[in-house]
Amino acid sequence: MKRILLVALTVGLTACASQSFQDVRLGMTRQQMVSTAGKPDAVIASFQADGETIEVFEYQRDGLWWGALEDPFWFYFSNNRLVRWDRPGDRLRYVAVE
Repeated sequence: MKRILLVALTVGLTACASQSFQDVRLGMTRQQMVSTAGKPDAVIASFQADGETIEVFEYQRDGLWWGALEDPFWFYFSNNRLVRWDRPGDRLRYVAVE
């Protein structure tokens, strides 16, 4: 019984660890983002502005069984390149590319 519980816990923690933002970098393509952090939970925006295609991916991180741990993260792509990421309403994490 202990072995089954240990295996289940290990698999659960491994699944959570595999979807990390630790290796996310500005300039990544959408495809690199998905390879690094997994498929987004939603694409919450996609539009044209000043000749650029803007898309916003949303990732919500959940606990093993207790639900959401924090606000979702939004990742902003301009012409298929990651240019910014933050949480909704959190401008302290703003990253600008010049």
